[in-house]
Amino acid sequence: MTVLSGCGDEQSTPPVAADISRPALILTLQPQGVSQTHFTGVVRSAERAELAFKQSGKLATMVAQEGNKVERGQVLATLDDAELKTALDSAKVEYKQAQTDFDRGNKIFSTSQAISRSDLEQLKVKRDLAANKVSKAQQDVDNAIIKAPFDGIIAQKLVNNFATVQPNQPIYVVHNPRDLEVMINVPGKLFLEPTSGQHAIAEIEGLADQRFNLTYRYYAADADPISQTYQVVLGFDDPSSAPLLPGMTAKVYPLMDASAAAKSIMVPIDAVVPSNTGSQFVWLVGQDSTVSQQQIKVGNLLGSQIQVTEGLSAGDKIVVAGVHALTQGMKVHPMNAEESN
Repeated sequence: MTVLSGCGDEQSTPPVAADISRPALILTLQPQGVSQTHFTGVVRSAERAELAFKQSGKLATMVAQEGNKVERGQVLATLDDAELKTALDSAKVEYKQAQTDFDRGNKIFSTSQAISRSDLEQLKVKRDLAANKVSKAQQDVDNAIIKAPFDGIIAQKLVNNFATVQPNQPIYVVHNPRDLEVMINVPGKLFLEPTSGQHAIAEIEGLADQRFNLTYRYYAADADPISQTYQVVLGFDDPSSAPLLPGMTAKVYPLMDASAAAKSIMVPIDAVVPSNTGSQFVWLVGQDSTVSQQQIKVGNLLGSQIQVTEGLSAGDKIVVAGVHALTQGMKVHPMNAEESN
């Protein structure tokens, strides 16, 4: 049976759902080159020192406190040096008398030889010993002062003022915060001799969503006899970019070479959707602007991003926000400023 309809009976056909384009936040993927293997390390200052007196004594002053900035040559602590200065004054008097005796004996020997050469030598030896005593006493006075060896920060104050300290007992620990590094322990089975210019990425505990560029500095050629690991040290390229402090824990991710980097992709963790089968997928945007589920395998979590080891390539476009509202075959377009409000 044929049905005829006139112009007045024409009805508009409802749009097909697939033709409706939904605004979406779309990301074009770039290679990241982050290794799947990571190492836990500790932030430390490359320039650090434990300061101690070379002799025992009672502390007289401690002018620096933990956290204080200090300048090179600044006096940080002193010992009670009253007895030391008395010893120095006595040594100077003894030296002055010995020098006078030698000068008198040398003059007599030169003019009349009324004293023997051996007597003159004894006077000279006595004068020299007195000079050494003065030098030692002066050194003891000088060693009763601790000065900052470089510009830095007092990391630790290990004793209280007026305490009696022993030779080489640490008093302060000073760090240079402008030159920080990370020390990691690499298992022997994973250790390959690094070369100059190798780089890594660090994630610092307590500084979420921040990444820090590292550059290899040096390594210990001998493995630890117990853990069989090698110490590797990497320096921060820009330690002033965040409030980094020695002692912070770091996760270090080595950067791959160019060929391996091309296969390593990082995506926002919010873009990854778990499937009912226990696998994971992202919404891949095709050339026709429709989305489809792309199964992936993931690696390391780095801040708010996760590494994709299989399933994606550089140049792919994925949806990174509102992924739970998408369906297979839905059309999307890049979100503009008005649609994001």
